[in-house]
Amino acid sequence: AADPGHCGGGSSGGSGSSVGASMFAGAIGTDGGGSIRIPAAYNGVFGLKHTFGLPIEGYTHGYLSLVESGPMCRSASDARLLGEVIAGRSLASGDGSRLAVGLPRFFWEDLDPEVERGCRSLLDRSGWELREVDIEGAEHSIIATVLPLTLEGVPSMHADEPPDLVTEALIKYLTLLPARAMPRADRIRSLLRREAARLFGEVDLLVWPTVPSPPPPIENPTIELPSGTHAPDEVNVRLNGFGNLTGIPAASIPAGEREGLPYGLMLQAAWGEDARILDAGEHLESVRD
Repeated sequence: AADPGHCGGGSSGGSGSSVGASMFAGAIGTDGGGSIRIPAAYNGVFGLKHTFGLPIEGYTHGYLSLVESGPMCRSASDARLLGEVIAGRSLASGDGSRLAVGLPRFFWEDLDPEVERGCRSLLDRSGWELREVDIEGAEHSIIATVLPLTLEGVPSMHADEPPDLVTEALIKYLTLLPARAMPRADRIRSLLRREAARLFGEVDLLVWPTVPSPPPPIENPTIELPSGTHAPDEVNVRLNGFGNLTGIPAASIPAGEREGLPYGLMLQAAWGEDARILDAGEHLESVRD
């Protein structure tokens, strides 16, 4: 929406770009590895992935152990209204101005310098108590996200094929994996859930950039970071997979622009604390604007 020549993010890129272009007040997305939050960041809108476990009737893809739905809107207050419809319950507002916030060191590494500065500047204006924290196993979150996404996605990718061919595709995929790959991914997921529970006993939110850089051009969809040149999916899932693996609510709020191209800041709260994220988002919007 900011520039049609640049990527809109995915997989809920249609929802994100439509809201970003003010075609709609809000839209619904689904998120199995950042698919609400990434397009929200790329299109300068607010996108919330709800806590895992809400009904997702009508969702036709296969990533059921990681995916959750959520609203994409122009503001956190609009997302609260649409989120209440999705969740089927009240997301009553509270005070988002007095929060303890953890900044995990690993997820603040290897960022576009301007994105890091913009996100930290917004946090500095928040008045929140900011503290650096560490997440054991954070460096393994990308592989623990990608493996189940790929495995669970095989049936939907072959939905029009006869069942025996789908089974054959699954078997072929599994034979390419090391025998310990999926059990290791499951152990990483369990570790990250324990780490989330530990950290949310100490802080109210975990916060880091949603994307490491603004959206890349469609004709050359690569991202330049201090570590080198990367494909967008690689570096974006690295930052977003934690929220899917742990099932916690996570949202992206517009944090700034570089040369007219937006990027976002990600807010994550404990399991079931969707309303706290919305409170925090409304507070950040008040100090940002």
